Amino acid sequence: MLVRDLHDPGLHLFVDDAEVQDHPGFVRKVQQPARAQTEPVLRADRPWEGNAVQMWGSVLYDRDEDLLKMWYFTHGPAGAGSEDKKNFCYASSTDGVQWDKPELGVFTFQGSTANNIVYPTQETCPEYSSLHPWGIIKDDDEEDATRRYKMGYYQERQAEVPRAGKSASPDARRRYFESVLEHHGMYTAHSNEGLRWTL
Repeated sequence: MLVRDLHDPGLHLFVDDAEVQDHPGFVRKVQQPARAQTEPVLRADRPWEGNAVQMWGSVLYDRDEDLLKMWYFTHGPAGAGSEDKKNFCYASSTDGVQWDKPELGVFTFQGSTANNIVYPTQETCPEYSSLHPWGIIKDDDEEDATRRYKMGYYQERQAEVPRAGKSASPDARRRYFESVLEHHGMYTAHSNEGLRWTL
């Protein structure tokens, strides 16, 4: 089944009475959700993840592998918040509660590739290293297998960007915005398995 097959105009979500003409004998009952567990399903427990992991990425179900796949954002080791310390990592799960962080061999961290970092890659120029991913999809309709997985992200290229506060001259503010336009923007990448990305 493909994503395009999931839409069924005969299915309705009855959260209100908008599409209900009559409802004799029926009562709407709102259930109280219960936590599957009290702890988070993913936590920063690896050196390259620093103090926090962030679900600023995607979770999708891969029917071909019968597997949930997650791409998540970290704020790196000591120096959290520094643009050059942010990583994009991969994890997988069969139930959405227990997540495995496989050793992928894609990125070298402190001399070892035994980690689950998928970006930045070894080929990524330092000025392109700051990534803010907003989504990954698996395109089942894509005929080119090397482009099956697609990622969209906001990129801040590291550069000497002139600062311009509220009191700056119009010329200084113009130079600042021109520099931002030159170095920041929306980008895409593709991959055949979601682990090794081509920008």
